Amino acid sequence: ITRTLLTPEQLNERLKRDFNEEYDEQTLEDELSVLSIFGLIDPEFDLYQFYLELLSEQVAGFYDPETKEMVVIQGLDFDGVERLTYAHEFTHALQDQQYGLIDGLGIDDQRCQEDSEYCAAVQALVEGDASLVEQYWLYAYGSDEDRAQVFDFYQTLDSPVFDAAPEFIQEDFAFTYTAGGEFAWSLFEQDEFAAIDAAFADPPRSTEQIIHPQKYPSDRPLMVALPDFEDVLDADLRELDSGVVGEWYTYLILAKGRDTAFRLAEDDARDAAEGWGGDAYAVYLDESSGETILGVKWLWDSAPDGEEFFSQFASYARLRWGDDFSEGSDGRLIWEDTSDGTVVIQQTGAAVHWVIAAERATADRLVDAISAAQPEGTS
Repeated sequence: ITRTLLTPEQLNERLKRDFNEEYDEQTLEDELSVLSIFGLIDPEFDLYQFYLELLSEQVAGFYDPETKEMVVIQGLDFDGVERLTYAHEFTHALQDQQYGLIDGLGIDDQRCQEDSEYCAAVQALVEGDASLVEQYWLYAYGSDEDRAQVFDFYQTLDSPVFDAAPEFIQEDFAFTYTAGGEFAWSLFEQDEFAAIDAAFADPPRSTEQIIHPQKYPSDRPLMVALPDFEDVLDADLRELDSGVVGEWYTYLILAKGRDTAFRLAEDDARDAAEGWGGDAYAVYLDESSGETILGVKWLWDSAPDGEEFFSQFASYARLRWGDDFSEGSDGRLIWEDTSDGTVVIQQTGAAVHWVIAAERATADRLVDAISAAQPEGTS
């Protein structure tokens, strides 16, 4: 393993270089549009500057699976905090040697763009395992001085960038470590590290399995199909993003939106998101009008699960777009002339559909097409 110790200044420069190589201005603009239409972030938020500052503040070290290099930030001494970080990152190096983080597990940029839900689940396993090992090292092999230094570090930790971040980003940033750590611990309780090894051989497929370890490995997500929006609307559209919302982001949309005024209570949001079976979403830009178009189709484990989610989602919609809505003959609820355009939600058995488009006619056509699309099986 190539070991590299960098000063905070050197680490910041490397992070900035790597970030600029991966993200360009258009990519970040598209990401902002997607997060905005989902109600998670203000459309004027400066994602570029925020990500740079967050990385500089939060990253104490990392393992690079492309260069096979372990990088740890070095303070005045290589004390308990650096040793704890080293244990965590060394675990990633061992994971990579044994299972292949990119080639074996497939958490490369392209796969994660195509299947973010799978990558979120695998990254939770990867980080959860490393978090478990670092704690195992600290309490089984670390010295009293190591433990005291780590305790003092976290007692005085100052994270102004993270603390001022949109709440959904704070929650999402922590997910792979907190929920991932609980998932890894649930495996460890079954058969110690042998059970975690088995999970790397058969990785989790969804955030649902991470949130509910008892659903791993048998409860695999349904593959949901969406129609081609350009064909349905006969329009020239540019895709901004498509993928799977997943149970975790469904919860974030309901409970951690950009405005506290349209958030559901956390318990209600958590209960609504449970019973997730699979979903698909797509976000497009109509370049002729500049309007953003969103389409989502959720499939729930049962019709009652779908009904429960729809009821909670309708409450969320009323908080976000108001009480001035109409109801169609097929049960769809329609909000017109909102700040986002026309919003339509609909439940059909175990399926729930959500569309945002500029015009009512456009939204209705999309809901009809999404409703008619059929599942593709399981992953």
